This record gives sequence, C-alpha cells and structure tokens, in this order.
Amino acid sequence: VQLTNASLIDKKLPSVASQLINAVGGKAGALTLQFNENDIADHLTVSKSQFTALNQVNCQLCINNFGSSAKAVEVANFVQPDMVRLAR
Repeated sequence: VQLTNASLIDKKLPSVASQLINAVGGKAGALTLQFNENDIADHLTVSKSQFTALNQVNCQLCINNFGSSAKAVEVANFVQPDMVRLAR
C-alpha cells in the first residue's frame, strides 16, 4: 500500500497497521506499506522511528522510487526496509 509523507509522520500509523494486520489473521508480512524515497529522506529521523514501530507490529516496509536521490543507499541503510521498488 503506497502512503504519503503525511502518513509517514502520523504517530497513529503503527496502531492502525497493527489493527489491519490483526483483522486479517495477524500473520507477519500480511501488510506491506511503501513510502517514496524522497519523503523518507525529507523526514529521515521520523522515518527511522516510524519504520522501527511498524516493524514491531510485523508490518513490512518498502521504499518506492528507490534510486531517485543521490543518497538512496544511505537512506536504505538507515531505515532498513524489507524491500525496495526501483525508480524508472
């Protein structure tokens, strides 16, 4: 599910993700959220804490448009996504 930068900084997102995962059986990896690389880079510290919180509720995370910035590798190393979608 692609989300915007507003969702990336929303403190309620881990709780909502947890509720969605539990609603479909609670299996780890049942929900994958993806955020645009530039949004993550613009909110790097918040992104790291959000990715950590979402990982704790068994939500998979993806960086969309990976490689679109000069610091793509540094961003990925910092937030540790489960997967990336390459920029076109």
